[in-house]
Amino acid sequence: MITRRRLLGLGLMLAVAPARAGALRPFGLGSFEEIRRANAGRAHVVAFWSVTCAPCHEEMPVWRELRRRRPDVPLALVSTDGLPEAAGVEARLAEHGLADAPAWIFADERVERLRHSIDRGWRGELPRTYLVDARGGTEALTGRVQWHALADWLARAPAR
Repeated sequence: MITRRRLLGLGLMLAVAPARAGALRPFGLGSFEEIRRANAGRAHVVAFWSVTCAPCHEEMPVWRELRRRRPDVPLALVSTDGLPEAAGVEARLAEHGLADAPAWIFADERVERLRHSIDRGWRGELPRTYLVDARGGTEALTGRVQWHALADWLARAPAR
């Protein structure tokens, strides 16, 4: 059993680990807004997924394609699995060719509180994607995102 103290220790280790491409970052209260602030003024995507979510894995080629075709559009992949699952999350990202993608992992065992801080209407369904345009307008999508739908959004969303 993972204790609260151990989770905190794992979170601190991730937080102070040297930043490198593909390193998992702890996702806690305020992280969603931090990602939005870091990408303010440009369209970006925040995608929530889990290692146990089959539709999430079916969606991963879309994120790989986004990074290939539109490297100008920031993508944040956030695993809703807890810190004890970090190795599995990293392995899944690598399997999908996304090992170097900016990625986070839930670092608070009170996942309802984390979800509420992101979107009061989100009940935990996965995959869950937030499309944020350059003006900060946000579109929340539940279920697998298809490439054509993402490309349509990118074409009409203010880019900068």
